Amino acid sequence: MSPAFEHGREIAWRTIRAALEAVDPAAASGLLSRGAFVSPYLALGDLNMRFGRLHDAEKFYRRAVRLDAENPEALVGLGIPVLGYYSHVNTETKQAAEAAGIDLAVPRSRMARELPQLVDRLLADR
Repeated sequence: MSPAFEHGREIAWRTIRAALEAVDPAAASGLLSRGAFVSPYLALGDLNMRFGRLHDAEKFYRRAVRLDAENPEALVGLGIPVLGYYSHVNTETKQAAEAAGIDLAVPRSRMARELPQLVDRLLADR
């Protein structure tokens, strides 16, 4: 990304941080705990979701997906089922996937063996 884009993103992020902290400090700490790499659109989607403004939340999640089509948190915000996989020896990746809200995270070997059944299970849960 260009330096100008990064600078604009940083300004937007600081503005969102100040707004979140002014509205609800407790909610802000949870939303901001993900750090500077989170899209401002994702944070605004989360905030709107928290206050029941579903239509506005959806718009922000869609913008976040346009910037990063594989962002699991934005996809989860939109209600799109997300199936992830990880190396069976890397439990940190599984924990990170679950923390991000991925619907189902399985070892890579299981993904290869059972993909159709896993997809059916994921869609049946909706």
